[in-house]
Amino acid sequence: MHAIIDHPPSSRWSRLRNRVRAFVLNHGFGIAITSLIVLFAVVFFWRSIVHTVNPGEAAVSWKRFSGTQIDKLYLEGTHFIWPWNKIYIYDLRIQKVDTKVPVLSTDGLEINIDVSIRYRAEERTLPQLHKEVGADYPDRIVIPHVVSSVREVFGKYRPEQLYTLRADDVHDQLLTRASKGTRERFVLIDDVIISRIELPEAVQKAIQSKLTQEQEALAYEYRLVTEQREAERKKIEATGIAEFQRAVAPGLSQQYLQWRGIQATLELAKSNNAKLVIVGGKDGLPIILNTPDIANAPPPQPR
Repeated sequence: MHAIIDHPPSSRWSRLRNRVRAFVLNHGFGIAITSLIVLFAVVFFWRSIVHTVNPGEAAVSWKRFSGTQIDKLYLEGTHFIWPWNKIYIYDLRIQKVDTKVPVLSTDGLEINIDVSIRYRAEERTLPQLHKEVGADYPDRIVIPHVVSSVREVFGKYRPEQLYTLRADDVHDQLLTRASKGTRERFVLIDDVIISRIELPEAVQKAIQSKLTQEQEALAYEYRLVTEQREAERKKIEATGIAEFQRAVAPGLSQQYLQWRGIQATLELAKSNNAKLVIVGGKDGLPIILNTPDIANAPPPQPR
């Protein structure tokens, strides 16, 4: 019988190290060449292997042997793929594009409308968008649908009618039409803003002339109303003065007026201001306070 010798773990590890050391010594050149090749391949294909998806972005994978992966989406983070495959990164945040739309009105005049479009790609249908449309979907989907919607909405009106339209009504029609067309192509329209409407020069002059005439007519009507109210005020004032004079005239006696004249002369004498009082009237009062003519004069008649 042979005795079974149980070697301790330290001896087993030492034997393994010896075998590895012997293998490296015997095949060192080949290992070095292989390591250099692997390192070179990693450096050369690094951009094709490692991909970073930033915040607000998502990526679609395309495999060389199976095509676009419809059921998989790469979200934010770092992803590793085989170098013979590709991923396409899309921005899922709201984006903005400006365009100018020429529109023919009902009477054949050309109207230029500046439009601002806010849109974004829909995350859950991003692989379908990449496969059926591509990364240039704003030029293929967003702008054509919005341009068509603007022409449909504004083409029903005459140029001068655009000044009387409610902005909310036009905005709602435009957004509804544009959103319906792009939603079927995996894109969401956030808003469509009309920033400027440029009418033909002849139409602009005609509208401005009309508005000027309307303002002048309103100003003329305002002046007429003001003059009428001023005439009514003067009439009421004259009536009040006439009634006051009829009520006061019977009590204006010569003695009362002389007494009031004396009081006025005393007040003038007490004043500290420089003055020149000419006395010589019939009653010994200043000339401006003579009472006989005033007392005997008939009351003035209202106009």
